Amino acid sequence: MSEEYVLKKGYTFRSFLAIFVAASLLLPVSIYIQLTSGAILASAITYITAILFTEISRLMDKPLTKQEIFIIYQAAAPVLLGAPFLEFVYRFYFFTSPISKSFYDPYSGKPLSEVIPEWWVPRLPATAVRSFLNSKWIIPVSLYLVQIFLWLIQEVALAYIMAYIFIEEEKLPYPFAEFPAQMCITLAEREEDRMRIFTTSAILGAIYSIILYGVPTISLGLFNTRIVVIPIPWLDLTTGPFGIENILPGAILGLATDPLTFTGAFLIPFHTVVYMFIGSIAVWVFGNYLTRTYLANYFKEWAIEWARGMTISTVYQRSFLRVWITPFIGFALAVAVFSIFKSRRSIVSAFKSLSRLRTDVLRKGYISLKTLATLYLAGSLGSILLFHLIVPDFPLWLAILIAIGGGFTYSLVASRSIAESGYPISIPYIWQLAVIGSGYPKVDAWLFSPMFSGLTPTVSQLGLPFTASPQWGNTIKAAFLTETRPEDFFKAYFTAVVLYTVFSFIYVSFFWSIAPIPSSLYPFTNIQWPVSVATSALWISRQIGVKVDTILYSFILVLAVAFIGDTLSRILNFPFSIVGLVAGTYILPANSISLIIGAIIARFLARMYGENWWRKNRGVIVAGVATGEAVVVGIATSIVMLSKATWILPW
Repeated sequence: MSEEYVLKKGYTFRSFLAIFVAASLLLPVSIYIQLTSGAILASAITYITAILFTEISRLMDKPLTKQEIFIIYQAAAPVLLGAPFLEFVYRFYFFTSPISKSFYDPYSGKPLSEVIPEWWVPRLPATAVRSFLNSKWIIPVSLYLVQIFLWLIQEVALAYIMAYIFIEEEKLPYPFAEFPAQMCITLAEREEDRMRIFTTSAILGAIYSIILYGVPTISLGLFNTRIVVIPIPWLDLTTGPFGIENILPGAILGLATDPLTFTGAFLIPFHTVVYMFIGSIAVWVFGNYLTRTYLANYFKEWAIEWARGMTISTVYQRSFLRVWITPFIGFALAVAVFSIFKSRRSIVSAFKSLSRLRTDVLRKGYISLKTLATLYLAGSLGSILLFHLIVPDFPLWLAILIAIGGGFTYSLVASRSIAESGYPISIPYIWQLAVIGSGYPKVDAWLFSPMFSGLTPTVSQLGLPFTASPQWGNTIKAAFLTETRPEDFFKAYFTAVVLYTVFSFIYVSFFWSIAPIPSSLYPFTNIQWPVSVATSALWISRQIGVKVDTILYSFILVLAVAFIGDTLSRILNFPFSIVGLVAGTYILPANSISLIIGAIIARFLARMYGENWWRKNRGVIVAGVATGEAVVVGIATSIVMLSKATWILPW
């Protein structure tokens, strides 16, 4: 980094104002769409917010800097991903639902609804006034918010550590950091050639998205008839007269139709996409088929539950629960061991560098190792202590091991995967498996846990994602590309969390007071929330089994493939990516096929226009397509919202 290179401030009053507008005016739109259709509008509305404030500032002859645009784009997203107070509505539904009453706690023999403690949800009758203005909500809300705060502290520390390892030491590409950075730079600098490419891409993305999303969304909203021209989110090739089930029963096949699935491959190294495709097909096509047929005696539940006519979604849900939960743990642990071995010098070097920061490292906004370690341990140990006070009988040593060691391991694996392929590798259901493996019999450990990176909530519906640090490493990389101080992003993010917590209280209370959730007024919750309750109840009642030997075999297999592939790649001089291979196993064939098609298109365009032109402009193309799609989705949902604005009558 040159001496002239200076990171600039992006968190200003203007970027704060944009975040405030997103929280106060756009959050209710996001909540309503989630409740009615299940769609997450964070991407669409963040693009619209960034573009709206960019154009307003230009009209006022005070254009936003690329740093301000970057902060608006990145920090508006958490405002719209969810609303914490929907979590408490879901808890109330879980407590009062007939589904939870039909499952029994193995420890006490009572229905689950009778053993749920009041520190998790108040024991209010189903007919109680739908409001949070009740003193019984103070403890559940306070516990949740304190845990979220402690989790945020941990994640900030991990994000800086992982970013330093994979950006500064290993210099991995972070492919998906490029297109948001290019969007912000293009909107701010208005370079003629890049603006032309950006605008053309946005128009093409908008035209396709009108057909894909606009027509069905508006037709359903205005005429109560959903006109589908292109299947959403994929063309299902699993079932039907030409479905793969006729050849390989149990297999999944399809083609994702979202334009970003194709264009996302423009940013990923070609060989990584190839390995992702191989991993996806190996698991979801041949793996599903083999476990359904030749290995049916070992995976009996899957063999019984599969039936002809099941769609991609249903085949995925059943095969994931019955087959792939435990192998995925082995896959991820193998990648963790291999990554630590492969990156051992980088990790040691990173910790040494962070312990005595150089001037150039300080200028890039990194924090000392002592401070990061203090933050991580303070957040982790604080969360563990709170957990121990609430669930005193759970083995404390196991909570410490999972929260501190498991969180760090997950962040390392997922961060490397995002840095290399753009897609995360997760270690699924870490806490659930810890509870089952410990033999702990009570319900409380299923409802409350220490917070750590990679936590998959058992009984949770909405709220903050529990995997922030790997993605924040991507954000730090994008911040450097836009010459923005990373600490400005975290300041803005914390501001956004406070704002959307406050406004979610207001708007969720409003929607809940209008009608019960779930109800016919909020159709998505009528469909999805009962499924979520049933899945959670299956875990709590110990009806989801875990095969330890499967984890071991999967671990050995992937670790062997990793070392053999890495050795052969060095001897024979060909690219190899165990991260890409395993990341692909988490991706359905519908997406991996679209990715490989996108990668082939990228190679064709690179040859047509030249490698230099392609490397310079591919991020602008992807950013343009994403912007076009986001604008169409935002406008379509706004039309539907306006058309429904007078539908709910007071009688």
